[in-house]
Amino acid sequence: MLAGGADRDVTAICSEIRDFRQAALAEFTAVHEGLTDLRNLMNSQFTEVHNGFAEIQGNWPPQRPDNPGSLPC
Repeated sequence: MLAGGADRDVTAICSEIRDFRQAALAEFTAVHEGLTDLRNLMNSQFTEVHNGFAEIQGNWPPQRPDNPGSLPC
């Protein structure tokens, strides 16, 4: 009798551990996907900022229409 009860306890603990591992893995996977999405968004935003600065640098110094080589002041 006692051995049968011990087996059930071990089975229950193993089941709880298995359930915990599955839940933890699902949560880690969701966090990983969220971080991957965030990294991709950040990379695209940095690229957009970089391209904006490149455009500004390409337009510098501003030129006056009557004298293309002069500064605007």
